[in-house]
Parts: sequence; C-alpha cells; structure tokens
Amino acid sequence: IMQYAVQRFPPDIMLEAWDEFTGWPDELPAPEETDEFETVFIPWFLFNWAPDPDERDPGLPPLPEQQIALCFLEENQGKLNDFQKQLIEAVCGLPYSFFVITDVVPGKSLALRDLLLQREYVVKERMAAKPEIKGSILFSRVLTVEDTSIMFGAAPLAIPPSYQNWFIDLREKWKKEWGRLNTEFLFAYDLELR
Repeated sequence: IMQYAVQRFPPDIMLEAWDEFTGWPDELPAPEETDEFETVFIPWFLFNWAPDPDERDPGLPPLPEQQIALCFLEENQGKLNDFQKQLIEAVCGLPYSFFVITDVVPGKSLALRDLLLQREYVVKERMAAKPEIKGSILFSRVLTVEDTSIMFGAAPLAIPPSYQNWFIDLREKWKKEWGRLNTEFLFAYDLELR
C-alpha cells in the first residue's frame, strides 16, 4: 500500500500528512529522525489519514478524499483476496486510543484495557511482552480478527503508569461533554489524541 501511495499520489503527500500528524508545528521534524515515523505514522498515514480537500492549494495536484488504503482497495479489488479486503476495511475503521497494560505473559501476550472506550483485549505480542511494562500506557489501536487480537500501529514510547488517572479524568470530562464515547468520537478527536 505504501508503494501504491508513492506511485499514485503527488510527491508531497507524505510531508503534508506528516505535518498534520505532528500538529502543524512551526518547525517540522524530519520524519526519519523520529521514533514514531515507522511505528505509528506510516500506519496512520495509510489507514487513517483522509486529507481535507479544502485545505489543499487549488494549484496543486489533488489528494485522495478518503484513506489511502481504501483507495488502494477500490483500485485493486480483483487482485486482493477476501482476507486482504476485510483486513484493509477493518484497519481503516479503527481509531487510535490509549491502552493500559493490565497483565503480561512474557514473550507471548499483553492484556490491555482501552482507557477511553473501556474495552478489554488480549493481544499477541512477543517483543513488548515484558513484566516490567505492566501498568504502562500505550498509544495504539487493536485489531481483532476472529479470536486473535494484535496491536496495529503502536507508538514506540510507553507512557508511565502514573498518568493513568489523568487519562481517566480526561475520559470522564469528555463523557460529561459528549455523552457516550465510541469509535466515532475517537476518530473525531484524532488530532487531540495524537
């Protein structure tokens, strides 16, 4: 999908997405100099980012009006099997959130609780499944296919457990303002969450 994005869309597409991903800073950090470029930005760029056509200079080539992965899916229907199609659609429907690690099976899995949506998952994870990270908070999304869950696009930095109450307070504040939090809410607050 990355190869498709590079070949199909204008050369500045990734920098435009990177600028938005980082919150339009005065000085844009070089992507290759950051830890989150490959781990979280690339999955967000391909599966979450939908550029606002009104924000684009009319003199520049147009950008997609939906997620790049969905453009890829539309243009490659005949080349993809059912699993690939379902996977692309599923990931495009997943917002990012913050997950506290509630349990660890070393080298095998992590038990996670979504601090904003209050859902629980057990994800297969070998490398990060270390006892010392229990209680830490991860910025990621969880993809569940049949009975298997994985993190898809996790940030490389674990947030210390001491921030858990801050996230709970934020969740309760948002619930008072907006009512029930759901995936639509997380998509709408994508920038604030990042």
